[in-house]
Amino acid sequence: MKISKNDVYSKLFGFNTSTYYRWKEGKRPIIDLIENTFTLNELNDWLENKKISKFEILKEQEVVIQYAAIKYLNLFIREHGTGSIGDIIFENFMDLYFNVLVHSKDNMANQSVFKPFEIQKSSLIYLTKHNTSYPVPDNELVPKLEVGIELLSEFDCYINQFLQSNIMQNFKPMLHLIQANKFDENQKVEALLHIILFHLYYYHQSKDQKEKRELFVDIIEILQSSTKKNDIKKQPLMILDENVSLDALLKRDIDLIEKNIDNILLAIEKA
Repeated sequence: MKISKNDVYSKLFGFNTSTYYRWKEGKRPIIDLIENTFTLNELNDWLENKKISKFEILKEQEVVIQYAAIKYLNLFIREHGTGSIGDIIFENFMDLYFNVLVHSKDNMANQSVFKPFEIQKSSLIYLTKHNTSYPVPDNELVPKLEVGIELLSEFDCYINQFLQSNIMQNFKPMLHLIQANKFDENQKVEALLHIILFHLYYYHQSKDQKEKRELFVDIIEILQSSTKKNDIKKQPLMILDENVSLDALLKRDIDLIEKNIDNILLAIEKA
């Protein structure tokens, strides 16, 4: 049975069709909004069932995305994981990881090996193409770099898909979840850290590991010192202090970091 546009709009607005056409001729925004957002079938579906199929699907997708995001973050912050990718003891793994993400973004479209995307596979491709070596500290029984690489084997299909989406969209999906208040405090710190580091590594590929780290600390310290939220007890961290963990730097005032994340990313891009 063919759906009548007049019948649908009459039921939707509760008035006769002549009023609808007057509104349409008068270019009322509500008419443009509805006509550009919904099909006639979707409007009729809502009138009959109080649901629109595409929004129900989006809700289900949001649940999957949130599930994958939390699993992703918890892999880094759990007790038997790294604690944070920003921990100073994992600086070599952090450097490798974000170099892999940037390399994946630059090459994903024209490399069939990234279908489906898997971070562990991408890491092997990166290491094969780049003569990358990291010194192992004498006091490490198990090299932290190997611990980090082993962590990548725990990325399931949902996490890999979520990560691929973030790589292609410069971590906007992760930022959206932060803004929607979907994470606890530790997850939020880790999420913001990953967003900032991805931008840092993407826009400053020519800088070495030490230079990237200095720029990260410099931008965060400038932000913190420029606000009145810092109390007297908060002393600025030295940019060249090799013992500072980047996650600890963000935790000094995570609310300030979250509020100014757009400015931080812009500062990284223009640095």
